[in-house]
Amino acid sequence: MKQFFITLWTLVFVSGAFGQNFYLNEVYDFGADVKNMWSILENDMGYLMVGNVDVANGPMVFVQLNFQGKKVWEKSISDVGLTYSAGSRGKLIPTSSGGYALFGTLNSQPSFFQFDQNMQLSSSSNISTPVSLSGAHSRTTPDGGFVLCGTTTKNDVMGDFSLVKLNGNSSLQWDQLFDNGSFQRCNSIDVCADSGFVIVGTTSVGLYEEILVIKTDQHGTVDWPNWTSSSSGAWANHVEATADGGAVLAGGINTSAIDPRFDPTDYWSKPYVVKLDASGNNEWSTTIGDSGFVNTANVVRRTSQGYIVAGRVFDFSKGFFSGMISKVNEQGEVIWYRKLTSSNEMNHHILHDIQPTSNGGFIAVGGSGPNAWVIFLDSEGCPFQHCDAPVGLTEPFVGGPVVEDFIICPNPSQGQFRFDQPMPDKYRIEVIDIHGRKVEHVQLSENEVRLDNAADGIYFVILKTTKNVRTQRLVVQRQ
Repeated sequence: MKQFFITLWTLVFVSGAFGQNFYLNEVYDFGADVKNMWSILENDMGYLMVGNVDVANGPMVFVQLNFQGKKVWEKSISDVGLTYSAGSRGKLIPTSSGGYALFGTLNSQPSFFQFDQNMQLSSSSNISTPVSLSGAHSRTTPDGGFVLCGTTTKNDVMGDFSLVKLNGNSSLQWDQLFDNGSFQRCNSIDVCADSGFVIVGTTSVGLYEEILVIKTDQHGTVDWPNWTSSSSGAWANHVEATADGGAVLAGGINTSAIDPRFDPTDYWSKPYVVKLDASGNNEWSTTIGDSGFVNTANVVRRTSQGYIVAGRVFDFSKGFFSGMISKVNEQGEVIWYRKLTSSNEMNHHILHDIQPTSNGGFIAVGGSGPNAWVIFLDSEGCPFQHCDAPVGLTEPFVGGPVVEDFIICPNPSQGQFRFDQPMPDKYRIEVIDIHGRKVEHVQLSENEVRLDNAADGIYFVILKTTKNVRTQRLVVQRQ
């Protein structure tokens, strides 16, 4: 079994609107090429996550964290001559028996696994219908069974949507193929309030891929299809059914559809969220953040006041992908948008799953370079307190304009920097490290700040006035 150890360990608790906010930004090193954690669920012990050693080739690995993010146990599923994989969209789902299920592969063959609550493998069923794992996704159904979606080449070498229904013992009940005469790839499925299913993926339209959505009843009979027409390409990676009978989709859209300066053949895109009503009509759509190289949303989750979205965006200042999360309200307006990295920001970062936590925040999982990545966030998506939220000051100041932005230089710094513009008469400065810990002994003289005890690393300089709070990133590099 591969050894598992933690390279970083930082816990930060801060009193907040939901009682106590918890912050953690953690990289987990398996001692192997573990590119990603694919999904995470809250359970009685804390949080259970699943990933793969050696990317999508297995073995699959389960890690149980407590509510403070500390590893309780980890388990690799493997046998002599057998390779178990969670696949590239391995979403762990709870079962009615108190255990878990997962759609993956056994020796590269599509298989459905069931585990007890201790993650002991209780059953493994080969899916006889040829379903490609590249788009495999599963959910539990109201009758105690399971529904899977994937891509099949049974009737068309280009690929068709495949919908597979299993009973509670993982035996095949029925399967359906959906063929519109062109390439199709299924990426995600959810169960609707009427016990039917909503399936999303992509289909080829001319030179581009476009979003394809199919709504069926509980027997797999089509209620309606829907597809986008962006004129330059869009895709959907994840779907969640909504209480009004509709659905919300998350994926990406080529930016030539919304910005003619970009060539769609360069695959420049933005994260994209679409809301459909109960008849499959588009209620609204919105893009998030900046255009970049294959920027995309990988997952969307319902919250009490809208939707939380996670994925990746390309950061041109670093030359690497950053993790992305965003809050979108019920009307499709972007409330906030965050780009996130671990302490080793010179790695690609990607988020594959995000879940609300019991204290009102969020936990997200994905990959940081070759390692697994877990990050706890507060209700504003901040990895530390007041990352850029426009909150008022607890100590009143008199006078001073609103600071729209501020510049610090030099940056990188050897621990001393200045503000490169006039400052208000009254303001306060705080400096916080990447884990949310306040830096002590910050010396302020006129427009210059000196950090005497700050080690090399990434920090955030927080400027507070009577009107607002603004944040800038600072790199301390003395070598």
